[in-house]
Amino acid sequence: MSKHVNALLTLEDHEMLRFVKQETHKRRTRIQALDLSVLRPWMRTYAAWLAMRPGRPTVTERRVQANLLAHDDVGEKTIRIIEARSDFRELLAKFEESAVALARSKLENDLPFYVEQHRKGLEMALASDDYKKIPDYTNPALERVWPRRDGANVASANVTITLSAGQAHALDVGLPVIEAEVVADPATPPPADAE
Repeated sequence: MSKHVNALLTLEDHEMLRFVKQETHKRRTRIQALDLSVLRPWMRTYAAWLAMRPGRPTVTERRVQANLLAHDDVGEKTIRIIEARSDFRELLAKFEESAVALARSKLENDLPFYVEQHRKGLEMALASDDYKKIPDYTNPALERVWPRRDGANVASANVTITLSAGQAHALDVGLPVIEAEVVADPATPPPADAE
């Protein structure tokens, strides 16, 4: 694959363009990773890591883990800011008290990876003309978008009621119907809250 080279630019110009492109990319990814306006996925994973750790990790351990998860240089000040946030504290408390919440968060954080792997599997099945495998990849996605089961089908389910011999006899004989009329007793005073 040949790369187009502009003959009007000098070697120094090319070097400067390459440098500017690298620096712009670094700044853009750094800004995205360290955006503190919302809890980023790496921050959620960091909270899960903190919840699973026995005891309190050192500042160095926390910084190393944050750098690994953010794929960027996260300073101690940034870590302190993140750990002081109320939404981060709530998430950390939730993870510490519930293993299910922790597992669900891990699954949600890894969901883009699972979707991409699902797509790669479908592409590989298509490329190898393995038509028997294609429904394994397409049916779950279609089922999410257009479920085969409606709420109406669930409501029309058969219900079987089993009665004892005594209950069946009471239904056959029938229960007596007593009709009555309610009349107020003039000697009894009305309740205090009634008007």
